[in-house]
Order: sequence, then C-alpha cells, then structure tokens
Amino acid sequence: VHAARDIRESKVFTMKCSRQLRNLAQNLFAPGLNGPLRTLFMEGTVLQLLAVQAVGRPSGKEARNKLSRSERDSVHAARDILLKDMRNPPSLGELASAVGLTEKRLNAGFRMAFGATVFEVLRNHRLEHARIALTMESTPMKVIAYRVGYNHVTNFINAYTARYGNPPGRHTRQGG
Repeated sequence: VHAARDIRESKVFTMKCSRQLRNLAQNLFAPGLNGPLRTLFMEGTVLQLLAVQAVGRPSGKEARNKLSRSERDSVHAARDILLKDMRNPPSLGELASAVGLTEKRLNAGFRMAFGATVFEVLRNHRLEHARIALTMESTPMKVIAYRVGYNHVTNFINAYTARYGNPPGRHTRQGG
C-alpha cells in the first residue's frame, strides 16, 4: 500500500535518449544474473544512467540561462509589443501576461536575448529615437522628450546624459 501511494505521487518525465543511454538501459533487462548480484548490477546500471544523464544536462544556473525556442519567440514578441508605442508602453505585468511568461522570466529572457532588462530596452529605444530626432529635426527638446515617452524634460535630460555622456542640448550642437 505504501509503495502504491509513492508511485501515484511520483512525477514522470521524458527525456531524449542517446545511444549510450539506450545501451545502458538495455543492460537492465539482460538475462544471466539472479538474486543479490542482479540487484547490485541493476543499481550500478541505474547509477550509470543517472550519471550519464546528469553530465549531459546543463546544471541549475546554466539551465536557467537558456531560452527555449518558444521562450525566445515570446521574448521577441514582447519586444515588438513594448516598442510599438513608446509613449504608452504596457506594464511589465501586462507584457508578461500578453506573451505567456512570468515577469521574472521575461526580464531574464530580455537579458539573455538583448543584454538588457525590459525597462532598459525601452529606455534605450526611446533615447535612440530622441537622439536621432534631436540631430535631424529642429523640433523643441520638450516635444521630442514627450514624443518618446518622457512627461518631464528633466527626467529625459538625466536619462539622455546618463546614456550618451552629454546633455541633449549639447549633443545637438555637436551633432548638427
């Protein structure tokens, strides 16, 4: 009864099976050994199976630092949604929900795919658009700041200066 309950509470998973794993697994069913020797042989073979599988799988941190194809597609879809409307971007929660990821996994995915968090990607995109506009247009800085999503010019100037090393007004004099 106790063993039956353990089996029902067990988790079953599938994995890709290499030739080496297949050969080891076949040894479990090889005839010829009986009694305690067979038990010892089977335990040893199972340990080999586990060792081979463990060596072939990325460990905790490595596994978390890889995106599946579906996660990668979700992260790219999230970036497209995020950058579609710089002025009114979705919140992190809304964005994560829209692509079916948790907020934490979405941010981690952005770091892996783009080298920056969701917020950093948005900020960098806004500032790059502003830099181009400041260089190419004669539009007032306040209008450009608002257009790329900054409600307060001071916040825009601080972010721009942190990103490019010079305030936006100086950039336009140097660039144009």
